[in-house]
Amino acid sequence: MNIYGSVSQTVITTVGGKYKISFYASHLPGLTTSLLSQEGYIRLPGIQRVFKLFQRSARTQSQLDWYEHVYYFTATAALSDITIGSFGDKSGISLDDVRLYPLHSNSKQESSESLDPIHVHIRTDGKEFSLHASWTITDRESPIVDYMIAIGTVKGGTQLQEFRSVGRSSQVSVNDLSLTHGLPVYVTVVAKNAADLTAVFYSEPIMVDITPPDICCVGDGPNEDEDLTHQTSSVISVHWRVSDPESGIEYCEWAVGRAPSSSTLSPFTRTATLYSATVDLENLLHHAETVYCTVRCKNFVGLVSEIVSSGVTIVKEAPHSHDATLRVVISSPTVYDARENHQTEVNSISIAWDGFSDLSGISNFECNLVSDKGQTPERSRIVGNRGENTVVLKGLSLKSYKTYQVQLRAVNYGGFKSEPVISNVTIETCPPYLTGKFIDNGIL
Repeated sequence: MNIYGSVSQTVITTVGGKYKISFYASHLPGLTTSLLSQEGYIRLPGIQRVFKLFQRSARTQSQLDWYEHVYYFTATAALSDITIGSFGDKSGISLDDVRLYPLHSNSKQESSESLDPIHVHIRTDGKEFSLHASWTITDRESPIVDYMIAIGTVKGGTQLQEFRSVGRSSQVSVNDLSLTHGLPVYVTVVAKNAADLTAVFYSEPIMVDITPPDICCVGDGPNEDEDLTHQTSSVISVHWRVSDPESGIEYCEWAVGRAPSSSTLSPFTRTATLYSATVDLENLLHHAETVYCTVRCKNFVGLVSEIVSSGVTIVKEAPHSHDATLRVVISSPTVYDARENHQTEVNSISIAWDGFSDLSGISNFECNLVSDKGQTPERSRIVGNRGENTVVLKGLSLKSYKTYQVQLRAVNYGGFKSEPVISNVTIETCPPYLTGKFIDNGIL
C-alpha cells in the first residue's frame, strides 16, 4: 500500500489489554526526491512515535528496502484508533503486512509475545541493528515517575548503553547498534515511583542473529520422502525443512505459480505448520502445465530465506497417437528382399515407431501381440522407457502361416494411455513348392 498523508483504522480492543502492532515500511517505488532518508509516524492509544525508513542507495532507487517496525500499546477503550502516516504531502511511504496481535501470557515464541515485564525486539537490515523495548510496570500505591534503561551483553550489564532516563515513557528505540552474531542482549529497566523507591527489572536474553533461516529439502508432494515430477490431482502439496537455532522461526509462507518465485495460482499465505502446506487448485490447472511452490520463512529478527521447488507437471489427458506410425522391421534371411510385413523369424519381432505426442511427457510404451483369432499370446510388454523408439520383442513362439497384430500405446506419467497404433506381421517359414508339372514347348 502506497500512501501520501496517513491511513487509519479503528479496531476492537479490550480495556487494559496489551497489544503488539508490526508492519513493514519502505520508500515509495520510483522515488526521485533528493532526500536519502525519510520518516513516518504511528499514532496509537497514548503513544505517538516517529520511525525512519532505510537509507536509499542512489544506484537502486527502483528497489524497495523493506524494514519491519514493532510497537506495543495498552488499550484504554473498547475501540482503539491506529494511524500510520508520512510527513508532508510530497514524500509518501509504502506499507505492507500490517498486523495486530494481543499479547498472551503463555506464548513461548519470544519475549515480545508474552506478558513478561519487558518485551524486546531486535531487527537488522544485514548491516546495522535496531532495538525496540517496551515494558509494563505498575505501582498501585504510588505512580511511576521515571524509568532508567540500560542495554548490555550480560544480565544487568551496560556494555551497549549506559543507564539513561526516558521519563515516564514505557518504551524506547535504539538505532545503529553494532552487534555481532550470537551475542546475547539484555535490557534492564529501573522504575522509580513518587515515593523515590526503585525496582529493577530484567528482560530475558535476546540472541543476536544476522543469518536468515536455513531452508532445505524442499519437495513437491505431501510425503517427506518424495519429490513428485508429475501428478494428476489438482491438490498441490509441498514439504520442506527449516531451522534457525539462534532466533527461531516466526512463520513460513508459501505461494504457487507458473514460474519459480511467482504466485499466479495461489498468493503468499502463512502456513499452518513450519514443514508442509497444501492447497486445492481445482479448475485452475491445465494439462501439461508445470507449477512451482515457493516457500519463504522469516526468523524473529526479520531475516527471510526463500526456496523454490523443482516443479510438478499436471497430467490430465492421454497422449495423442493420430500422427503416430508403427512398422515391423523385416530382415530377409536370403539375398532377396522380404515381402513387407512378412518374416520367417518365429522367436522375435522387431518394431519401430514415431509420432506419439504429449506435452506432459511420455513415460513408456505398452506393446501387445494379438493373433489372428484375437488371442493375446503373451502379457503386455513395457518398452521405450529409456527414450528409445525401436525394440526387438524376443522370446516369442510364433506359428507359421499365422498373422499377428502388433499394438502399441503411449503411456504418460499420469498413467493415461493413447489409442493404439497397429501393424500386422505374417509368419512364413517354408520355401515355395510346386503343385503341378513342368510344361516344355507346350508338351505335358
